[in-house]
Amino acid sequence: MATRVDATNKLQLRYRWCWSFWSLVVVAGYYVSALHLRSTSATAQQKAGASVPHNKHLPLALHLKKSFADVVIVGAGAAGLFASGAATMLGKSVALLETSAQLGGDCTNAACVPSKALRAAASQQLGWRNNAARDYILDTVQAVREREDPKAIEARNTNNKIVVHYNLQSCRFVNPHELEIIHTNRTVESIQGQIFVIATGAGPIVPDAWKRQAAIADLPLFTYKTVLKPELNQEFWAIFNATTSSVMRRKKTLAIIGGGATACELGQTLAKLGKNLFKVKLIAPAILPLEDRTLRDAARSMLLDEGVEFVQSRLVQILPNRTLRLRGKTKMVSQVDGLLVCVGRSPRESLSSLRLEKANVAWTTDRGVTVNPHTLQSTTQRHIFAVGDCSSAVPPRLRTASQAAWTGFHAIRNAFVPWILRVGGARHSVHPCVPRVIYTEPELACVGLTQWECEDMYGDVNGFDSVFVREEGSDRADMDRTSRNTNFSFLELRAVKGSGRILGLTCCGPAAAEMANSIGMAITNRLTVRDVARSVHSYPSHGYLLHRAALSMALSDAWGLLEACGGPVARFLAGIGRFFETFVRTFARFFRRKILGMT
Repeated sequence: MATRVDATNKLQLRYRWCWSFWSLVVVAGYYVSALHLRSTSATAQQKAGASVPHNKHLPLALHLKKSFADVVIVGAGAAGLFASGAATMLGKSVALLETSAQLGGDCTNAACVPSKALRAAASQQLGWRNNAARDYILDTVQAVREREDPKAIEARNTNNKIVVHYNLQSCRFVNPHELEIIHTNRTVESIQGQIFVIATGAGPIVPDAWKRQAAIADLPLFTYKTVLKPELNQEFWAIFNATTSSVMRRKKTLAIIGGGATACELGQTLAKLGKNLFKVKLIAPAILPLEDRTLRDAARSMLLDEGVEFVQSRLVQILPNRTLRLRGKTKMVSQVDGLLVCVGRSPRESLSSLRLEKANVAWTTDRGVTVNPHTLQSTTQRHIFAVGDCSSAVPPRLRTASQAAWTGFHAIRNAFVPWILRVGGARHSVHPCVPRVIYTEPELACVGLTQWECEDMYGDVNGFDSVFVREEGSDRADMDRTSRNTNFSFLELRAVKGSGRILGLTCCGPAAAEMANSIGMAITNRLTVRDVARSVHSYPSHGYLLHRAALSMALSDAWGLLEACGGPVARFLAGIGRFFETFVRTFARFFRRKILGMT
């Protein structure tokens, strides 16, 4: 008995020593990291402590101010605002810099918010000629701007840890630890920092050749910014509000170049608002080329249903008589009154003004600042981070406002939280599973792997299950058939065969974005179709169709039936059965590919 007690005491003592040792390691790691950050801060101030370099073009008296902040954030869009919030929560002083007169970036002022307001205006059938739709956009954007006003942001931070500099004449690096900003009153200020976060976003791409050719043809050339931003869209509204000549007796024509999400959203919305006033032609090699065929077909059908004419080709040249020459000898689009270019976005313009070469920061015109994808640190300057659309770590397909906010938060986490405290936390500084939503009516959404990505990863449909369900014929569709078109709505769910782990979702419907959010959470947490099937959805919600699809996949084999009908023993046996089934299938796939050389 005494021997057993001694052994127990020895085991408890060993656990105590082990616990004490690792506690000391954690505490030591924290203090070492804190000391390192403090020394880095001091070094940064020493390096940047030299006098502000004199600008020959400005009077010496205007070089007035110097300041220091723990975090200097360039850009006050989604990424910059989230980064500033995270930094102030950690007790760091923040200098938030924005050259525009409004905070919020493109998302608030020229993209997400005004485009959804324009869609709502079209749904409410607000007038085009009386500028009711344009006024609706302005009111919506103004309401969001009030919440993101610099004074409101500073007021919410009662610890006075954040200073917002906006409506700047210029903002550029002087050296790796110092930025020079020039205010509209020509006051020059030098801001030194411990950590710099570049969050300048991206802007629309317009080829220089098209700009020159449009100027020669006197053809108005627009981007999503000049259509949606309230301060810039007067010309667009004026052109398509003007009455055409009675001699011409024709509708005006708006040509949209591009087939991505922006082109689809604006194409459908403008066609709704301008019905009987002007025609919309969409010119692109394909619609949503990177998405599933089911989504592409739905988008094309919706555009055609609203009267959008789809021209499957590529713009080659704008002729002086306002005719568009397309790829192919005889392809022409004549008598165009406006050109809306939606061919992608690039961080080139926003980054080129920062003079990153002075800070020795590597970057490219198409991908942005070259960073470590795990930490978002510049590969050439470890105290400089890049987040959102101007970061090379974020793939173009995943460059959304929600992804920008995610990277903004994680850049601050990576900068100030010791690595030992981050172990076991979020694994990705760039989230791999962000829903891609096109806000047409009805909505189009995709999250996770597409059908062709699953086929490429798992070889063929024998490696994964896929269920395609149309909303037409369901109870909810019967209820709504007089209020909306239910012919386009569908749902396609994909999961690993055997284990049932969810791989992806493609859907079209009034609540497609919400279903994509739910499946995105399931993919992130590695849930299975059985987990979704066990979660009862309300009837007759739009999500009930998702529940039925997951239920059919969960009960599609004997193991699923055994697990659903039985208790713990049945679930244990079903798990063993799935394990052996998956093992045999994996071995067969390996043998077929590696031994027999079959694909």
